[in-house]
Amino acid sequence: MANALPTSVPSGIPPATIEELIAIAVELQLLRYVELICFTICIWDWILSISDELRMVRKISRRPRLAYCLNAVYFLLRLSALGWHCSNFLSSNLTAGLSETNGVTQVVLSRESPTATVASIVFDTLTLPVASWLFYIRLCAVLRHDKRAMLFFGALWGTVFAYFIYDGVNAHERLTTLHAIKPGKVDAWVYIINAIFDTLVYLAVSWQLATLSVTGGGFKRRLLSFATGDGLLGLTKALLRGGQVYYFTCIAFGAATVYVIYSDKVSSGSPLKGIIPGLHVCFASILACRIFRELKLGIIPGDEPPLDLELATVVLAARTDSSAAEIDTHPEPDAPRNSFSPNT
Repeated sequence: MANALPTSVPSGIPPATIEELIAIAVELQLLRYVELICFTICIWDWILSISDELRMVRKISRRPRLAYCLNAVYFLLRLSALGWHCSNFLSSNLTAGLSETNGVTQVVLSRESPTATVASIVFDTLTLPVASWLFYIRLCAVLRHDKRAMLFFGALWGTVFAYFIYDGVNAHERLTTLHAIKPGKVDAWVYIINAIFDTLVYLAVSWQLATLSVTGGGFKRRLLSFATGDGLLGLTKALLRGGQVYYFTCIAFGAATVYVIYSDKVSSGSPLKGIIPGLHVCFASILACRIFRELKLGIIPGDEPPLDLELATVVLAARTDSSAAEIDTHPEPDAPRNSFSPNT
């Protein structure tokens, strides 16, 4: 699987060119190792989550069509992440060699596999937007009464997805013309736009959850609840912290990806530009699936899952009841229903 370097180097090749050849071969090997590790992590996480996913699929819903659609999006993210890493692993199976043009010897890479590269483009177009869509589902659950906010963020997500499609089309055109995809600075915008969307969703959801604090409704109390979850009940705090883990992880990897793409220290054709995005996709997909399962099943990390938990008991919790110690797992029959709950 490693690129075999020539045992003998033609005479007259500058030492700098030989060093570049060796460096690119090592970078390609490192990229394949990272993609293989990410693929293994995704498979392992899926295996660990099978029991929760079976409960999620079998859960009786008042809106079966909506539940089927949401579950389909969930599994689409699972498959697209695996496909992304698998296709990138195959498309990175290149060899570095020497080519002489106009008397100048340069290091060149072999052509990428068209099938694997096209598959990589398709999965790259799907994975992060679908992860952001699952994050958007949390917003719909919390802000279900604010239809304007839901439509606004839905339109924003549509814009993000449209730009990913546009970037994928451009990548395919580069593949057709150059027979290779070399990430340029313009490709960083997909990560920047996706990070902006996640930031807006995170702020909206977290600020709304902070209003459910039982310690008071002052601005300072709300800000403290927003940052630390102080005064929030069990599932509400779990939703807040799950969103924080997803958001800050994605932001960290997104910022690192943008830096690597824009950095002049890493050449445009270097395989190193594909390492950070691989880690970004791996952990973003895993965490997005995790927070969706927690929302759908009403799971509080570290505790036993409630038997019949409705998200409405969180959103409609009495803000002035300072004596509330846990979430009512059996809401009254006349309690208002939310547009999306773990039972959907």
